[in-house]
Amino acid sequence: MRTDVHAHLWSEGYLDRMASYGREDTIAAMQLILAGYPSRYPRLRIVNSHLGGALPMLLPRADEHCRWEAPDVVEPPTVAARRMWYDTVAHGRSPAVRLAAESYGADRLLLGTDFPYQSGDQLPRAVDFLHAALALEEAQAVASRATKPLPRHPDTPTPRQPGPYGRNASGVGADGGSNTST
Repeated sequence: MRTDVHAHLWSEGYLDRMASYGREDTIAAMQLILAGYPSRYPRLRIVNSHLGGALPMLLPRADEHCRWEAPDVVEPPTVAARRMWYDTVAHGRSPAVRLAAESYGADRLLLGTDFPYQSGDQLPRAVDFLHAALALEEAQAVASRATKPLPRHPDTPTPRQPGPYGRNASGVGADGGSNTST
């Protein structure tokens, strides 16, 4: 059975489309990572909007902070992020797509148009700017990948493998202890 989830939060208030969506995309992706969903549910294909917001810039910081701020996290955020998918809606910003490809791998990117918000003259830009951001073969693969079923990532571990912080996706530590404290 195949299950897909598209992570995109909706907020209310002024500047929603200009600023809030990117923040919410970042928070949604990070919450999924910290909760261990990518490794706990390896068959779940999670698609994050707008390249995951600021996630590509925050992943190295998240890896550093997890050791002391979230020691029960199953795997480093940089690893978990590569188990999810990201649409390429970046409003023509090639550097954003390059950073996402460097952070997640170009094979984790899917063509995103943000239709109907990007329509008319903006719609072709949603595809064309990928050629400035990625190698030709990568850009073509990104553009065609969204038309096919998403494959499982080859490095997806079974949920019972322990993570680098001593816990597996079921919350059991290498010593047999659990994530819960009493």
